[in-house]
Amino acid sequence: MEHEKYMREALREASYAAAEDEVPIGAVIICRGRIVGKGHNMTEKLNDPTAHAEMIAITAATEALGGKYLNDCTLYVTVEPCPMCAGAIINSRIKNVYFGAKDMKNGAVVSAAQNFGAWKMMFIIPGIIAAIGIFVTAAILRDTPKSVGLPELSEGNEKKEESSETSAELSAFIRKHVWQNPIIWALAVADFFVYVIRFAVLDWGPTFLREHCGMNAEWAGVTVFVFEIFGVIGMLIAGWASDKLFKGRSARTCLICMIGTLVSVLGFIGLQKAGASPVVLLFVLALAGAFIYGPQALIGVISSNHATRKGSATALGIIGFVSYVSVLVSGWGFGLIADSKYGWNGVFVAMVVMAIIGAAIFVPMWKMKRDAYSDAE
Repeated sequence: MEHEKYMREALREASYAAAEDEVPIGAVIICRGRIVGKGHNMTEKLNDPTAHAEMIAITAATEALGGKYLNDCTLYVTVEPCPMCAGAIINSRIKNVYFGAKDMKNGAVVSAAQNFGAWKMMFIIPGIIAAIGIFVTAAILRDTPKSVGLPELSEGNEKKEESSETSAELSAFIRKHVWQNPIIWALAVADFFVYVIRFAVLDWGPTFLREHCGMNAEWAGVTVFVFEIFGVIGMLIAGWASDKLFKGRSARTCLICMIGTLVSVLGFIGLQKAGASPVVLLFVLALAGAFIYGPQALIGVISSNHATRKGSATALGIIGFVSYVSVLVSGWGFGLIADSKYGWNGVFVAMVVMAIIGAAIFVPMWKMKRDAYSDAE
């Protein structure tokens, strides 16, 4: 009923435009249950091509509220906003927009995407990239070291032992070294928290930067790109550190990375509360990406080393399953927290707690052997 009430007010404004021989479009802006701005098209009267209903309503609302941003406001307009008005809506940070009718010619909210097939291209372009990846992979990927001129990993009696191993013996091995292996389950839980933090930034980072830090939609979207790029760099550094500094004991690298993630999240919270610029906040999120992607890459390596070659596939399957259950928390769960009385502060506290738990899991692994091949013999 509230939507109908306010849209009727917008229609009343549109009727004023029609009476003045203007294009009959009206708009009203609501803040905390009251109208703070309204307007109708006045392009002919003012001889101004920018005097659209939305623009006039936004100007009236900012004057009424005494500020240039309309974070807690909702716009009701009779017709879908044009590109100019859509830009003004974004820049004024209006929270919600409701329009009565689509404008298939000039609308910039949903009609432009429908006209130009933008939503289809969101699927077509990734599909083309995936198809190219299939052909490239088929052309260069090889199954064994021998196929590219490298020595086999298994030699001598090991190959004979594997060929003579019965199905029951293999099942018993996997049960002991994978399903009953506490290291595998600890790594799965750690990866769960890694994925929660990672997807929380990817899913909610742009929204937070746009709604609460003043970053426009385009730059907020850059968050994902920068986060991923720093993540790739972080993975490379983490792999190098594991091999060169810790002699293959990747759990040590994971612990350091989780501590770095925790510091980055805490830094983001502190800088955001201190009013740091959006660019600084974006950089801190990028640092979090550099740290969080290290464990994501290395947890699989650790599990394979401790499940050994015979159980690595099962171990990776367990870890992968547990990891992707995390989307229930990072997507749905964090969304509920953000909309609750705890708001974004609740989301940040949850991320900090998960980073602490993730780091704590790797603490007892500091002295752990790099692999379990000697134990599996």
